[in-house]
Amino acid sequence: PDLEQVVSELRQKTKCKVCLDSELEVMFQPCNHLCCCRSCGERVETCPVCRSPIERRVRTLIP
Repeated sequence: PDLEQVVSELRQKTKCKVCLDSELEVMFQPCNHLCCCRSCGERVETCPVCRSPIERRVRTLIP
């Protein structure tokens, strides 16, 4: 794969799995999936990846 394709794939991996637009910011516990932006992370009650109930939300920063 060329560099542009690699960069595009990396950008998609860091996008919210709900809105597909904003950057990832919230990790859910106890499953530890990092899959939502802050806005979507506040609205969901179960993890979009594994459907586990969310007990805690941890805001994360990806450099």
